Amino acid sequence: MQHNTFFRLLWPLIHGVLIYILLLLINNDLSAFSSIFQGEEVYFLMFLSFLLFETCRLLIVTLDRYVPTQTSTSRRLFLQFTGNLLVSVFVVTSVLSAYFQLFLGFGVDTSQVIIFNVIFGLSTSLYHLFFLGQYFLHRENSARMAEEVSLRNSIKGQMARFKNEMNPGLLYESLETLIALMHKDVEESDEHIARLSAVYRYILSHRQSEFVELKEELAAIEDFRALVNYRYQGNVFFASYVPKEGAQSMLIPGALLKIFEYIVETTIISNTEPLEVELNMEGGYLVMQSRMNDRLKQKHTEIFDDIQAAYNIYTEKPVIKVKAWDINYIKVPILEERKEMVIL
Repeated sequence: MQHNTFFRLLWPLIHGVLIYILLLLINNDLSAFSSIFQGEEVYFLMFLSFLLFETCRLLIVTLDRYVPTQTSTSRRLFLQFTGNLLVSVFVVTSVLSAYFQLFLGFGVDTSQVIIFNVIFGLSTSLYHLFFLGQYFLHRENSARMAEEVSLRNSIKGQMARFKNEMNPGLLYESLETLIALMHKDVEESDEHIARLSAVYRYILSHRQSEFVELKEELAAIEDFRALVNYRYQGNVFFASYVPKEGAQSMLIPGALLKIFEYIVETTIISNTEPLEVELNMEGGYLVMQSRMNDRLKQKHTEIFDDIQAAYNIYTEKPVIKVKAWDINYIKVPILEERKEMVIL
């Protein structure tokens, strides 16, 4: 337990005055209150208070070193209050006897010793209770802070995994497509390389960003659509019906891109059954919809858990995935625009 020097010097002075007033009340002698600082008794009580509180601090420091509270709370409490009782009785009795013998010239009365020991025993017990209250409050706050830090690190880890995750399948498929294009059309292969680099540049450049504008996300989706269309013979379509003023809407980087990728990978796409994905804005949400034509083997849906965990940091609105008739709807909350921060 540590107090600053000002507190350690000031509190015994106040405590000594309060004890002096209490003794006047016990002796029914309030007439002496007017001359409280003229007699030596009040200064003796100030000195005794200082000596006793410093002794209490020494007791606490000693117990902290040899019997830490976290090792055995019950044992520490027993030793601290028992030690306080013994130390308080010893100090008060010794100092009071010395004061009466040296300054007053006669012995101290037993009743006075009892009164002083009771008063200062209660005072020092409150001192120790205050210390224990501060200690347990600090321990509780530390535990909560550690829990908050752990939770925040976990969420930041989920965000990092969500935003930094790259699709190796897309890379390999794009490289295979590129090899085929190089033997067919050099200009088309150059465009394919440009699209591929644009997608990965978008992912890498926004790894440390909290938010991104919708128009940037849409550009990345368009590049991604162009890449997968080589595999699906141009049967993947995407249309945004978000009004112009909604182009500055804020969202977490990669959220719509990964949802679009999920839709492509879980839908049967052919010349007779093309995939048409639409994006709309509705009631504070960006709504991506497509007709259901699910593959037999579905991809795991951890991606929605990752997106939801990322959005939980900024909004209480959920990420919604529903099916109505033969249409899939996936709704992502629009985040309130604010000054962007960088997550280190």
